[in-house]
Amino acid sequence: MAKKYRVTLTLEEQHKLKELIQTRFAKAVKIQRAYALLAADENGTKR
Repeated sequence: MAKKYRVTLTLEEQHKLKELIQTRFAKAVKIQRAYALLAADENGTKR
């Protein structure tokens, strides 16, 4: 299945999303979206 959307995050954006996930002060929906963006990132490294 081909990807429907292409996501390319900068290192700064990746860092901010990872911080958001680690702090756990955001609402659950926001954290789930952060996980989804990091998973879809083409420039991302494996965790």
